[in-house]
Parts: sequence; C-alpha cells; structure tokens
Amino acid sequence: VIEGLAGQKPEAVWTAEGAAAEPAGAAAGLSWQQGFDLGDGALAWATAAEPSWRTMGPHVLAAAGVDNPAADDARGTALEILGQSFARLAQSMGERLGRTVVSLAGSEGAAPPDALHAGQVEVRLTEAAPCAVGLFCSPLLARRLAGRAPDQPAAGAHPAAEAEPDCPPSATLDLLRDMELPVSVSFGRTEIPFKDVVKLSTGSILELNRAVSEPVEIIVNNCVIARGEVVVIEGNYGVRVTQVISRQERLRTLY
Repeated sequence: VIEGLAGQKPEAVWTAEGAAAEPAGAAAGLSWQQGFDLGDGALAWATAAEPSWRTMGPHVLAAAGVDNPAADDARGTALEILGQSFARLAQSMGERLGRTVVSLAGSEGAAPPDALHAGQVEVRLTEAAPCAVGLFCSPLLARRLAGRAPDQPAAGAHPAAEAEPDCPPSATLDLLRDMELPVSVSFGRTEIPFKDVVKLSTGSILELNRAVSEPVEIIVNNCVIARGEVVVIEGNYGVRVTQVISRQERLRTLY
C-alpha cells in the first residue's frame, strides 16, 4: 500500500507471534478494526504506536508534495494506510481458504482484550526510522483461517471463487480484441434531494457510500468488472486490481 501511495517500495519484515499479547489501545497510537465476510465477529486489527504513524503518514504525504503536514493529516493518512492494507490481507486469506474473501467496511477501533496477537510487521522506509505495525485477530477469525486448507473451499463459497469453464477460441472475439473501451473508476455513489443539488457551491462536500478502506470499482461499459486499490503512478492516479468479478456478479452490478 505504501508503495502504491508513495511510489517507493519499502522493506517489510514479518515476525509471527505464537502467544497472545496485550492489544495496542488508543493510548499507544492508532488502531484500525476491519471485518471480513467470514461470519459475524470475524475481525482483525492493525495497530501503530505514535512514532510509527508519525513516520508513515508524512512519508506518503511527502510523495504527494505535502511537506511538514499537521499531526491530524499524518494520523489520517496512517489510518488510510492501515485500512487499505486489509484489502491485500483479504486476498491472502482467500488464497488460503480457496475462496474469495471480501473486506467489509472498517473503522478506527481498539482490539478487545481477547484478541489474538498474530504478529508484527516492521516497515523500513528510506531515510526514516522503522515503523512497527501490530496485527491482531478475533478468535473466530483465527478459527476460520485454521479450519480450512487451501484446497478445501468453504461451504457457500463466494461465486467469484467458483471456477468458470474455459471458452473455446472465437473468431468474433479475435475481431474485438483491439477494440478500445472506456474504463472508469467509481469511488462511491450517493443520492441527494434536488433542493440540495441547487445549493452546491465551491467547498461543498458530498459523502459517498464507500469507506476509505473499501476497494474502488473498475467499470467498463457500465459494468463492474473488477475492484482495486488507488495508487499513485508518476504523479497520476492509478488502480491496482485486487479482485476480478465473476460473470454472475457482473450481471448484478450493471450501472
């Protein structure tokens, strides 16, 4: 995530923890809570002490041309980094379980005392002190991950995880390969009364229906074909694909 936002790949060192540890609460810095579609209570938390988020946030903001950011801006950016990281974690969990795992809307929140300490990631940024991010999970999430082998899909697996039959080569498809299609990215949607539309002016803010930790939608011909995370490429916005939508779900997401 930091590489996508800052355009620079940091070194990351993972240290697994076999025993439970005391979760980092609000006094220790930041804590982001993330749910997954593996059952009610399948939660994970990422925590960062104040020295770590004060390093991560300004590092990413500096890549966007913001030097010496305010503490609130650095803190908010660090929270966004933690939130977006769970989209990658969901992808890894899906590979382990043999099904698609979706990260739900997350929020700032401390891990409860019964959370299990999964481990710690030390992120080493260029010319900056290492940043430590702790990872905790709920007992239910730990059981879900331990109870399924990679080659044993969970019952009721997400349709996107089902194998789709290979299609035979098509002459028509060959003719369409070079056709250019418009691609757009949706950050979210909302509906407001017409009376509020006419009141819009410079500085007005519209709240969308998608949390900052949720993936954006990649749309082709009014159809959502994939989801991904926003990155920065040489000063321009880009999207790294994290999930390709199944044919069945594409029909349900027509705009």
